[in-house]
Formats: sequence, C-alpha cells, structure tokens
Amino acid sequence: IRTMTLPTHETIISSLGGSPTPLPWAEVYTALQTGVADGQMNPVPIIGFAKFDEVQKYLSLTNHVITPYVWFMNKEFLDGLSAEHRALVTWAADVATEAGRAMSRVIEASDKGLPRLAKKMEVNAVSAAELAKFAAASQPAVRKLIEEKLGQEGTDMLNAMLASIKDNM
Repeated sequence: IRTMTLPTHETIISSLGGSPTPLPWAEVYTALQTGVADGQMNPVPIIGFAKFDEVQKYLSLTNHVITPYVWFMNKEFLDGLSAEHRALVTWAADVATEAGRAMSRVIEASDKGLPRLAKKMEVNAVSAAELAKFAAASQPAVRKLIEEKLGQEGTDMLNAMLASIKDNM
C-alpha cells in the first residue's frame, strides 16, 4: 500500500499486515498503474482529483486516517501582534479550518466525489465492526511509535488530538 513517507502511516499499514510502500506523490499514479503499489490511502476528493479511478478497481471507505486542518505561524510574529490582531488571526484560522472541512464534505458528496467514483470503482463501505478491528490492530502500534519517538510531549499531543477528534466528529 502506498503511504506518505510518514512513520505513522507506515506503522498503520504494517500493523494491519500490509507492506507499506512510501512513495512521493508524483509517483503514485504510475505505481498504481504498474503494480508497484496495490493501493493507496487518500480521501475521496483526492482520489477523484488524481484520477486514481483510472488505475484502481476498488475503493474502501475506512476513514482510518484523519487529516487535521491546522495552521502554523511563527510564535514570535504572533506574540508581536496586538491583542486585537492576534484575536483576528486566530479567528481567521478557525474559520478557514471549518471552511476547509466543509469544502471537503461538499466535494465528497458532489458529482466530483464519491458518486462519480462509484460509477468507475467498486466502493466498499467498511462496517463499524471491521473498523473496530482495524483500530484495535493499529492504534497500539501507532501509540507505541509516538511514545518512542516523541516521549511524553508526543503522548500528550496525541491524547489532546484524540480528544478533539472525539469532540468534533
């Protein structure tokens, strides 16, 4: 399975019994076309945009990776802003994050998303029971990786992210 060159993504695939194949984005289409990779992990809008439906027969809806919409800014610059401008920047980032999530949902449901892909690919809606098995197999491995690589700070960030996902999904 093609993964980004991210240890967490590689660990997910390995923990599920697969062989992670880290490849640059520019090589994914050809890798799928030639059999270098048997599959890839991307959200529906990206699969459509990249025309992976031309080189893949199957689409499994797993939602096993959540890509957070995040904004980064130089702390020194942000701290140098007036309180009013800091509040404005924070508000704009929050609005942009919500708009990005909403746009992804709109694209996924539109004729450019899942309905179009379903005409060209066999779509698998993975059951909640199967997703629970995926989680049981992969989450401990990913947690261990984060603990080993990032220590307590990484564990704290992971726990905060999981709580945020639970609260916002």
